[in-house]
Amino acid sequence: MHSHSIVTTPTPESTPVTEILTDEMKFNDGHRMSIVTYSVLMVVSAVGNLTVLVTILRRRRALRYGNNHMFMHLAIADLLVSAPVATAFGKLTV
Repeated sequence: MHSHSIVTTPTPESTPVTEILTDEMKFNDGHRMSIVTYSVLMVVSAVGNLTVLVTILRRRRALRYGNNHMFMHLAIADLLVSAPVATAFGKLTV
């Protein structure tokens, strides 16, 4: 007599979800570190850019210089881009 073993693939009904997921797909310390890192970067970016904007706008006379216009627009662009991009990238890594 020959014994034949039947190989079956796990189904969601027969296997817990944690056994189907690979180690990279499970929430772990690396994911927590990514969340903390991106959160800190977003806060530092927002505080820095808002400080630049407030400083330039408080000194209206400083807007006469072309560099200050450039810095103001750069801070605005950075605020508009940094948070959505960091948020999207954070969602991709988690």
